[in-house]
Amino acid sequence: MPIHYLVDGDLNIVFSTWSMEITAKTAASYYKQLLQDETAMNCGRSLADLRQADMKLTGAEFNEVIAKVVVPNLGSRTWRSAILVQKPDQFGVARQYDVFASGYSSNSIFYDYDEALEWLLKA
Repeated sequence: MPIHYLVDGDLNIVFSTWSMEITAKTAASYYKQLLQDETAMNCGRSLADLRQADMKLTGAEFNEVIAKVVVPNLGSRTWRSAILVQKPDQFGVARQYDVFASGYSSNSIFYDYDEALEWLLKA
């Protein structure tokens, strides 16, 4: 699967790695799986590493995934995400996510892994 995640119980963070080609279908599948994982959802924060991803979804498609998959299944939970990027297209998608998810998530975009982790741990 192009997106996989690991729950670190000690740090209480969901670490996800996005790789290969990422489409709206890929993103929707990932979020459906994540949102059904109570252990992951109880963390309330994540570090999403997009550096190996080839982003192939449009802003409209990503907005639809958030609106139809994430929001209805998230309930009253809130989230905090550090998003790690390397390329301009990844930054663009991360910035779009930041806007689309602003109702439930506090997000920040990073180019440095240690800075991303430090930001999450301060929460």
